[in-house]
Amino acid sequence: MPAATTPASTSTVASAGCPPPPSLSWSDDPFPDGTQFGSVRHFDGRSIYLDPAERFSNEDANQAAREDGRIGPTEELPNPVYIRNPDPGVVRVDVWNGFTLTTIDAANYPAQRTLSRADLASLYCPGTDTTWMYSPADHLPVDVIVSGGRAHSATEYYLP
Repeated sequence: MPAATTPASTSTVASAGCPPPPSLSWSDDPFPDGTQFGSVRHFDGRSIYLDPAERFSNEDANQAAREDGRIGPTEELPNPVYIRNPDPGVVRVDVWNGFTLTTIDAANYPAQRTLSRADLASLYCPGTDTTWMYSPADHLPVDVIVSGGRAHSATEYYLP
């Protein structure tokens, strides 16, 4: 990832960030580098709280759903996308200072919005208008790019 990007520190927490809700628990286990799929459960301006999962599409989705007993041996999914999440645990992943999230703008679909750390963090504060979002902020399906154990960027994944 870009060398000019530096890890976020507690002194650079986005001023609009709010702490995670008391009902959210997480681990600080190391997170693997690469592109990972999961659901954003919270973002506080310094860390993304992600529920990692596996995403399958097309015939792989049908096969995974059959293996999990969600459909019968000859059935097919109506939309060939399947999410497998055997462990709904949340992992806190620190973000790089230049972290951005690109999300679907449901109010102007198919437009997208790229949110800075501060803009994204404000979405997780009580009373913030998120009606323009396609997915709920506390279950936002994303592909996250992780480098050096920190999230570099994320893009919302459209789930039909």
